[in-house]
Amino acid sequence: MHLKELTYDEIKSIYNERMVDDFPDDELKPFFIIEQHIKDGIYDCYGLCEDNQIYAYAYCLRVPYKNSNVYLIDYLAVKKNYRSRGYGSELIKLLKLELKNKALVVLVEVENPDYAAPEKREECLRRLSYYIRNGIVDTGASEYLYHVEYKLLEMLFDTNPPKPKQEIFDLIDVVYSTIFPEEIYKNQLSYHKEN
Repeated sequence: MHLKELTYDEIKSIYNERMVDDFPDDELKPFFIIEQHIKDGIYDCYGLCEDNQIYAYAYCLRVPYKNSNVYLIDYLAVKKNYRSRGYGSELIKLLKLELKNKALVVLVEVENPDYAAPEKREECLRRLSYYIRNGIVDTGASEYLYHVEYKLLEMLFDTNPPKPKQEIFDLIDVVYSTIFPEEIYKNQLSYHKEN
């Protein structure tokens, strides 16, 4: 197994053939937005591969900041019929190695189970537990974006301690102020700094 940076054709093919099934409609942005991020040079996509097969993928926003980069894992999933076999854990392990010297921080958003609809709560808890099992920590920071409550998680490298909550807010704000038009940034996003 190895990690590789995906080509544009692979990115588009995975979107059309897999992401439309892997993510609910309300979580999946239209492809033209991903395409624009690629053109802007702020979107890196990786695949966990073996024998020309892509078993898992991670699509990441990458915003330059202070001689480094702030990453936000936008989408991460394992190919259907290959889930619960360790492919996702292997992808995260290799992604940590790949981003270790490229990133100031790698953030992950997970829908907050405390606010999820009853029918989605179990899935949210499972997703949160999956990331925590794979060494991605809950920062205690949370946000409200497009009518959804999210927890902000941080991928830790080696023995680095988690960043303070205020720094997490500042760093996720670097991403959002870069990718969102001002109207969306001001009207659709709020941080729960009092928590």
